[in-house]
Amino acid sequence: MRRLKLVMEALHTQSEQEIEILAKITEPDGLAQAFAIEKQIQAQIRTKLGAIRVRKTTTFAESGEENDDAKYVLTTKFKERVDGIKSNKETDADINEDIFKQFLSVAETYMNKTRYKFRVEKLEVTVGETVHQLDTKDLIFEVDTFVKADGSMSHYCKIDLEVQSLKEQFDRLGITANDLKYNLKVGSLPFKPIDFVLNDGSDDPEKKALISKIYDNEFMINRVK
Repeated sequence: MRRLKLVMEALHTQSEQEIEILAKITEPDGLAQAFAIEKQIQAQIRTKLGAIRVRKTTTFAESGEENDDAKYVLTTKFKERVDGIKSNKETDADINEDIFKQFLSVAETYMNKTRYKFRVEKLEVTVGETVHQLDTKDLIFEVDTFVKADGSMSHYCKIDLEVQSLKEQFDRLGITANDLKYNLKVGSLPFKPIDFVLNDGSDDPEKKALISKIYDNEFMINRVK
């Protein structure tokens, strides 16, 4: 009973809404301008209802050396999509290295990635013909770069922006995610991304095929090929 209680106390549930954009990196040296960098190894098993994921995260010192501060987390995710915004109900639980390795050993694919964090300088939302400038002090671009199966770095990246912190501003303006369009200054990021693809759950077969190809060939490492 004591062990169960400790496990339950480690659980943390939150609702996450994010915009996901895939893009090509043209100036990789610009990634060094991030205010924080993390190394992540993660694997997940998907179902029609969501996914279970494990992730190992380590940080980097100012010298560029990887710190000895690995953190292991198991996450369950229940997914929805609303007009280009991925909405997830996520529950996190701290785990140890042994559980992480056990999960990783049975996952057919995994990701080896580095996450760079950049502050959002400007964000506008358009409702009808009205443009609103939003406060971005709590908004961060999380930019993931990926090591491919052959050990090379992918030219593609994934750019995520969590927008649940905007709810108070939306409420004040009397708008919801269904009402608006975002205008993000993604192209101004210092690594100069191009060829943007919004992963918005579109049913367009060409778009779905392109996103699957990028994930399969650029982001995922397949252990059973």
